[in-house]
Amino acid sequence: MDSNQKLFYWVVVCIVIAIIATIVNFIQNQKKHKQINKKIQISDEEIQFVDKVVSQMEPAIDKLEQERKSKIPLIILTIILCNTPILIYIIFPIWKRDLFNLFTWYFCLEFAAIIITMVIAYQYLLKDYYKEFKANIITEIIKLLGGQNLEYNYTKYINENDFGASNLFNFFNIYIGDDLIAGEINSLRFQCSELHVKYHTKSGKTSKTIPIFDGLFFIIDIPQNIDKDKRFGTNSNFGSEILLDNIEFNQLFKVFGNDNTEAFYILSSKVLEKMVNYVHKTGQNFQFSFKGNKLYIAIEAGNMKQFFEPPIFKSLWDYKIYDEIVMDFKLIFELLNQLEFRRSLT
Repeated sequence: MDSNQKLFYWVVVCIVIAIIATIVNFIQNQKKHKQINKKIQISDEEIQFVDKVVSQMEPAIDKLEQERKSKIPLIILTIILCNTPILIYIIFPIWKRDLFNLFTWYFCLEFAAIIITMVIAYQYLLKDYYKEFKANIITEIIKLLGGQNLEYNYTKYINENDFGASNLFNFFNIYIGDDLIAGEINSLRFQCSELHVKYHTKSGKTSKTIPIFDGLFFIIDIPQNIDKDKRFGTNSNFGSEILLDNIEFNQLFKVFGNDNTEAFYILSSKVLEKMVNYVHKTGQNFQFSFKGNKLYIAIEAGNMKQFFEPPIFKSLWDYKIYDEIVMDFKLIFELLNQLEFRRSLT
């Protein structure tokens, strides 16, 4: 076996491992979100709300459902067209080909076909479908949930500088997001959005992309104004570890800072208890930091979880879709409803 063949086999092994890791990650995320959804149970009132949502938006849902059905044959056709040249290359005439070169080209071409299929499927077939679903369905759900207190823009997201100001994540150079929600809940002004943050590094011919954060990120205005030397949070770069007056909280969170007095005052026993209750109720832990008059919260969801996205291969008349959307919003509202802060110590 020559060096090229060894290299090829190692490439195949790496691809197989990557595929298996992706599948395992997907299954774990699905289990995680099912566990969260089980803990945040939908009440009879919310079931009635979902019924109300669907009944009020029947024309919009019907229009989108017809559009969804029309996209499926086009997606299948795109997959066939992208892979047909590869099959022709492989089959005709296979007996005249060197098998090593044949399979090397197959993997390269198949990878290219997957990328092309994804780009075509999103840019030309699904982009408008996603936009219409968010513009018509999600916007209406938010209006019904929050009235005039909430605003939603599916194209915008939290500013990169504001994300960096949290000091929860040290390095990142890829920053994308969507689904910005802003308004007031429980007398707290806030904004949150879905974010996908990564760090791409390259050394010579080797490059890799490291996931930094995938999930919901919050910026909440609080009545305190915390001095720079008194800021604290769950990142060790804030200072020394601070043990607070709640054993269960200390088991769930590690808080770091340079001013114990400020942390003890802001994170009162009531706030600590509510944070612990939130984790128990949702099964969802989070990171946080206090700086200036802001509270930053990062709820990790995993790169397989997409919030407020419509299905492609499932009917829009399936009520479980809207149950899940309600669950996503409950995850947001439950956190905000649990927070209550005293005025600053100074």
